[in-house]
Amino acid sequence: MEDGALQFDKCSKEFVALFNQLSKMGSDWSVISIKDPRISRPSDGSRSFINAVEPEKLFQYVFFENTKLQCVKAVVQFGLYTRGPVGHVHGGAIATILDIAMAQCAGNGSVTVNLNIEYKRAVPLNTTTLVEAKIDKIEGRKMFLSAAVKSVDSCQIYSTATSIFVIPKSKASL
Repeated sequence: MEDGALQFDKCSKEFVALFNQLSKMGSDWSVISIKDPRISRPSDGSRSFINAVEPEKLFQYVFFENTKLQCVKAVVQFGLYTRGPVGHVHGGAIATILDIAMAQCAGNGSVTVNLNIEYKRAVPLNTTTLVEAKIDKIEGRKMFLSAAVKSVDSCQIYSTATSIFVIPKSKASL
């Protein structure tokens, strides 16, 4: 397997089906992130906490970006190590995915300065979800975004979020 390749044999059937559906959205959409713990491992041995354990036990995700629409969509599978209340995903795991989705959307080395989340329904463990994020408004270096975690068919909304991201002054000229 190539470095960075997603291990579909460890993904649910729903994950693969949603990935295939999102892959067919058209030429304006491109894959921007495949989560795999072997990617971007610093030489000091440290890891991002989302890459600290086996991916199928924590999160598996793939992000798709549409720069014209200023939005991203992702297929996300919450693994057993995201457990909070018995049988359900911890709110912190949901917050992490929402923050990652909006960060992928904001890009440009931007950082989160505000994140507000409304939890609407509990997400069962090992659930595959559709995550969507979009830029609502840009004011100078500030970006205002919104996001949601939904069921694969978009019929249930598990949580929604709004955030403000800022491009640091040192990166604003990039």
